[in-house]
Parts: sequence; C-alpha cells; structure tokens
Amino acid sequence: MAAVVEVHGLLKTYRSGVRGRPVEALKNISFSVDEGEIVAILGLNGAGKSTLAKILLDLVRPSGGEAMLFGSSVHRQDWKGRVGYLPELFSAPPSATPRRLLRYLGEIHGMSGSSLNRAIDSQLESLGLTEVADRRISTLSKGTVQRVGLAQALLHTPKLLLLDEPTEGLDPAGQRMIRRLLMALSASGVTILLNSHLLSEVELLAKRVAILHRGMLAALGTQAELLPRNQRFSIEISQTPPESGWQEIGSTGIWKKEVSGTDTLQRLLTNLESSGITPSTVKPLHSSLEDVFVEHISQLEHRQ
Repeated sequence: MAAVVEVHGLLKTYRSGVRGRPVEALKNISFSVDEGEIVAILGLNGAGKSTLAKILLDLVRPSGGEAMLFGSSVHRQDWKGRVGYLPELFSAPPSATPRRLLRYLGEIHGMSGSSLNRAIDSQLESLGLTEVADRRISTLSKGTVQRVGLAQALLHTPKLLLLDEPTEGLDPAGQRMIRRLLMALSASGVTILLNSHLLSEVELLAKRVAILHRGMLAALGTQAELLPRNQRFSIEISQTPPESGWQEIGSTGIWKKEVSGTDTLQRLLTNLESSGITPSTVKPLHSSLEDVFVEHISQLEHRQ
C-alpha cells in the first residue's frame, strides 16, 4: 500500500522565540501514513502539531528534513487538488451562506456547472446542512459552522484530509455523524490525518496514534501497541485450567483469568500452550487513550 504522507527527519526552528531565543518546534520527526489510514496526532499545546500541519501544506518551510505528499515533495504543490483542510478555528464571512461559500470555494478548485451543484448538494445533505444552506453564517451555531468547515474540506473529493479538531463545538449527535462520515471515507480509501483534543473520539476513529511532545515524536503505533506497561488482560478458556487462579463463569465450563502486563500474559499463554489449551478469548481490559497519552509523555519527560 502506497504512503500518502511521508515525513523524514523533519526539523523546524523558529529564530525569534521568547527573549529572542530560538524555538525548536520539531526535532527530527519521521513517520508515514498509508492510503485509507486514519492517524491521530496528539500533543499538548506547543507540541508541534500546528507546525507539522503547516509544513505539510507548504505554508511553512522546514529547517531540515523532508515532507512528501503522494510521493513528491510538498514544495511542488502538485497535491493541492487532492488535499482537503479544516483548520482549528474555521471561520467564514458572516454575511455569506453555506451554499454561497461552498460555490465560491468550489470555483477556486476549478469546479463549475452541474458537477459543482451536485457536489454542493451532496455535502450539504451528508453533513445535515440542507435546511440552513441559505441562512447567513452569522446566524448559525458554532457546531453548525464547524460542519460547514468540514463540507468545504470535502467538496472537491480529496484523497487526503488534514483535520484540526473536526468535532469542535458539536453536540454528541453531531460528533457521531462526523465519526461515521470519516470512517466511511477511510473505508473508501481517503487518508485522514487528525488533530483532536477529544481523546474519546480518537479512540473510536484512529488506526494509529502519533504522540508529539516538545517537538519530538514520543510514540507512534496502534492503540494496542501503545498500551501502558501495566495493561490488564482477560483470558478465557473452555477447558479445565492447569493451574489455580481461574474462575468459572457460572456453570458454563468457561474459565476466566485476568493478568497485568504483557510479560505476564505471554508466560500464561506459553503455559496454556504447553498444556494443549488454546484460549477462546484474549482481550485487553479497557485502558483509555488518556492513560496511553500520559504514560508516553511521562516516559519522555523522565528521559530528558
């Protein structure tokens, strides 16, 4: 599968920081995002998330390293028709309507005629904006304006989405609608790079998570790969256990045991295998993405 986003040894230093001192916004960042993946970029304020997005959009030039989209340098800008972007603080002219705004932006992308009309109607419908399509944006709620922002990012059918806080200001029903839309886009092959402070949303959406801290890549992997060291697991077997510590679930003949840590889990699975027992279920007990985030940030702090 081809990488849509590639970042190699990316560095960014701002020369005029606090008291004139240089600020290292990004420090040797490397990662890639494959076609159809949803990858979340997490980090505290000042971690480098916005700088990374600006470099990918060729709005800021890196101090070193390389950023590539669709196999070529971002500086070539031949990716523009294939990328949709939703900034963190999306705003639009108060007197504009969603329909007029989408038409204007579609024309900038080179769209016109019936194809533009169909694209506008499709986005208005999919994002629940049809009823407010001709109302002034100044009269719309924050969550509704956010959905307009997502509509403009999707209007030209991009193959890569850079989304900064896409569910900001939305109620739970709106968040669910956006989540389902993004999952459907991913399933169709659209690649999504997502910044969000709503870790519960990221848990449900992201295939992989990248954690930035003070310009460094603190961790990168699937949520399972980034589980804390003391992660607990539940194991179920359908045969009489070879050792103590197991509990039968009712009178079902199913036995269950919980262990803490991947090393302990591996030892238990090895013992079961040597006894000719194959577990029917092995699953991690819930550990929130917040736990994962705090764990990796703490590890990096202790190494510095």
